[in-house]
Amino acid sequence: MRSPAPTARSNSPAITSGVRPTCRVQSQSLPTTGGGAPGHRCLRAERSRRCSRRPPYDRPNRPEDVTVKPTVRKVVAFVVHEGKLAVFRQDDEAAGLQVPAGTLRPGEDPEHGALREATEETGLPNLRVIAYLGRYRYDITPFREEIQDRSVFLLTVDGNPPDRWDSAETHDGLLPPTPLHFHWVPLGDPELEQLVVGQGTLLDRIT
Repeated sequence: MRSPAPTARSNSPAITSGVRPTCRVQSQSLPTTGGGAPGHRCLRAERSRRCSRRPPYDRPNRPEDVTVKPTVRKVVAFVVHEGKLAVFRQDDEAAGLQVPAGTLRPGEDPEHGALREATEETGLPNLRVIAYLGRYRYDITPFREEIQDRSVFLLTVDGNPPDRWDSAETHDGLLPPTPLHFHWVPLGDPELEQLVVGQGTLLDRIT
């Protein structure tokens, strides 16, 4: 009998179903000594040994093998004044270039959350939201084992803000304040490519 043609194998990863492959029981006729009737030897043991030597990636996934990252609702605020974006750095240079952003409070409207975070972090008065730019998900690993679901808003400030100023992130009083050092960067400036953990996403939607 012709063996069935091998099926094509996919290169993409897949989740195993947890079902072990089946070994077909086969027999073969063997010559006997002493004039007895032809004997049969069951190959079950031999085939079972082959199947037990499966590669480790063929082992069914167990719950402890799978790490589920939490998804956290976030807002990002692009504060723009006269064609320039408000950005900041911390005393710790490793924290990189950032824009105001933060976690939504339970039940908080994203637009309200963006205005709150921008006001708290910049310390500027007279901020207002002028446009919703979009929403996306971003995996911030290895910085933190977390997927951020971000809503992005465009804000502006009325009046004449300073060219450079210092503020602080208060962490709602749960941690010591973190000093923030703000300045303005023209939209399209190469420095904005340094924004950390994907914060520059959707920046190109500002016209």
